[in-house]
Amino acid sequence: MLEVLDLEDNQFLIADTDAGIEHFGRAVEKGVDLLIVIIDPSRDSIILAEKISNLGKQVNRPTYYVLNRVDRETEKLLLDSVDKEKVIAIIYENKDVFMSCLSGNELTISLEGIKEIADRLESEKKKSDS
Repeated sequence: MLEVLDLEDNQFLIADTDAGIEHFGRAVEKGVDLLIVIIDPSRDSIILAEKISNLGKQVNRPTYYVLNRVDRETEKLLLDSVDKEKVIAIIYENKDVFMSCLSGNELTISLEGIKEIADRLESEKKKSDS
């Protein structure tokens, strides 16, 4: 589906998949321009991000990281554990987000880091259009 989807010049599609590398076996990467890996503060998440980055290299797709649900201490540990050049945003742990997700309510707050993700997507789109 991603390969045949026809987007307008000013449109983006973000496909949110389950965590893991199974999607590479289903050729999802053929229909995407880049990969964004969400890294939670866990060793498993770091290892998975590295695997996805390596798979991205194999299929010639840039891979970027978003550090998610971090505090100042875990931010430092994560930054020391991954390629810092690939980190495009850091989303700090936020109780309002947690409570909205837990209760199933719409998220109505603005989060630091979201603009950085949007800016990177727009920048990558301009590069691919050139």
